[in-house]
Amino acid sequence: MSCGDATCNTDRERKMVAVAGGAFCDPCIAPLIGALNDGGIKTIASCCGHGRRPASVALADGRFMIVARDFAEFQKISALFPTDINGDPFPPPSPITNAEEKR
Repeated sequence: MSCGDATCNTDRERKMVAVAGGAFCDPCIAPLIGALNDGGIKTIASCCGHGRRPASVALADGRFMIVARDFAEFQKISALFPTDINGDPFPPPSPITNAEEKR
C-alpha cells in the first residue's frame, strides 16, 4: 500500500477524506479504513506514512495496526521480532548446503 502521490506531503490536511463515522484519513488508505469501519472494526486515527514509513491505523479498542507497503517491507518489520508465532527463532537459520557440509 504505497501512497503513490509524489506530492503527498504538500497540503496533507486539505487532501484528507471523510470515512465512516466522520473520521478523516489520507485518500490512499481510505478504502482500507472504510472497510475496517464497515466491518465493525472502528478506527480513530490513521496515516498512510507518506512514502516515508509504513501506514498506521489506531483502533478504537486501543490496538494499533501497521500496514506494510509490500512484502519486502513486511519482511523488514517481521525481522524486528526474534521469534515466529510458534516461538521458534525468526528468521530461521539458513539450511546448510552440501558444499558447506563438505568443508
